[in-house]
Amino acid sequence: MEIRELKTKDIKTIAKMLGKINKDSVENLMKLIRQAKLKKSNDSMEIGFTLFQILAADLTDDIFVWFADLAGKTVEELDEMPIDTPKLIVTTLMERGNFGDFLASASKQAETPTA
Repeated sequence: MEIRELKTKDIKTIAKMLGKINKDSVENLMKLIRQAKLKKSNDSMEIGFTLFQILAADLTDDIFVWFADLAGKTVEELDEMPIDTPKLIVTTLMERGNFGDFLASASKQAETPTA
C-alpha cells in the first residue's frame, strides 16, 4: 500500500482534530511535540505511536478518515484492510523524518484563533 506524502491540507486536518481533543490530551501532545523535536530519528516510531494513542482516545473516526485519505482509500476500504494497516501508515509517516515539524505546524495552527 502506498501512503502519499504529507501536504499542506494535512496540517489543516490535524489542526481541526487538535481543536477537538480534551485539555489533558493537548498537554500530552505538546510534550510529545517537544520530544519529537529533541529526539533522534530512531525514537520516531515511539513518538508516532504515542501520537496515535493520544489522538485515538478522542478522535478515532477523524483519524481513520485521514488515514484513508493518506492511503488513497475510502473509509470503508480502510476498514476492510489488515489490522496492522494503521500501524503501517504511522510507521511510514514517521520514517519520512519530517513528522515533528509537521506536528509543530499543525499545533500552532490549532492554537491560532480564527476570525
